[in-house]
Amino acid sequence: MKNIISILAFVIFALTIFGVDANNGRSLKRCRNDLRRVQTKVNVLEKKANKCPVVFGPSDVAFIKNLPQDYCSIFRKGGSKQGELGQANGQQIFTGICSNTPQGEIPKVENMPSTLITFPENGAKIKIGCPFKVQVHSTNIEFGFFSDPVFTYNAFPQALNDKGQIKGHQHVTIQFLGDKKNKNPPNAQIFNFFKGLNDKSNNGKLETLVDVGLPKVGLYRICTILSSFSHQSVVLVCTCTKYLLDFCI
Repeated sequence: MKNIISILAFVIFALTIFGVDANNGRSLKRCRNDLRRVQTKVNVLEKKANKCPVVFGPSDVAFIKNLPQDYCSIFRKGGSKQGELGQANGQQIFTGICSNTPQGEIPKVENMPSTLITFPENGAKIKIGCPFKVQVHSTNIEFGFFSDPVFTYNAFPQALNDKGQIKGHQHVTIQFLGDKKNKNPPNAQIFNFFKGLNDKSNNGKLETLVDVGLPKVGLYRICTILSSFSHQSVVLVCTCTKYLLDFCI
């Protein structure tokens, strides 16, 4: 804002000089009118800046008033957590980052998406090393929205289509569990198959080929992840609290 005012001040000064000294037919009255118009623009810019200030760092006020918030400032130079996390820049940084991207548009509960893995069926037996397809069926999501994961990862807020449904895509991942006696969750970094499905679908059905099959005998699990355009997991309004309260009453 200071830079804008400085530039405009220089313009005002130049207009004054030209209005008085330059022999170009411009009268002093016209020059003063120009100055008033410039000052009006300055006032408008100042009002806009005051109306939407950016709040730096965590702030209850920013949340209550829905103000733009630079949360990640606490990790930059001079911040309370300087150097602990880097700034998100659209790349997939595995050492931890802070992102200022807003959550964006959140659908109403009637438009929460849902997914079912239709093939393979639960408990199906698949031969080692044999290719097979994974088929999924989803509702209340428009597929085919898949940003460049190299440069725009987590870069855009979630968006809805004209039906109020999330615009995004699907993922499929397969992990080895061991045997039926295993009760430990698998390591999230270790998987036998992972694929982002960026195709469009008119009926909510997508599929992908596991072309190398599964490597060894044992129990596997297949999971799906629904994401919005720039790969963050879908943001939803959960009705669990409402149902829990109804149950308790």
